[in-house]
Amino acid sequence: MKVLFTWRARRDLDAIADFIAGDNPPRAISFVAEIERKCVMIGHAPESHPLSPEFGKAIRKSSHKNYLILYKLTEYAVIIAHVVHMARHRQKL
Repeated sequence: MKVLFTWRARRDLDAIADFIAGDNPPRAISFVAEIERKCVMIGHAPESHPLSPEFGKAIRKSSHKNYLILYKLTEYAVIIAHVVHMARHRQKL
């Protein structure tokens, strides 16, 4: 299934990269690439991850290391809505 990123998810990935780049610029690039690969993998079995109504109606979640990947399904695509650090996951998105 096709995987699309919202502008918010892209902003989240940019912020993650900026944060990591403060200490290790090459790792910032590789870490964001890992998250993006995980998102592509979600597209292979999108319903295998649990619904998470605490984040919104029909939102599902997956994880990569200490980050939650929040997404929803349409008939044709997985829409990545947000990527947030688990320490922030209880904050309103």
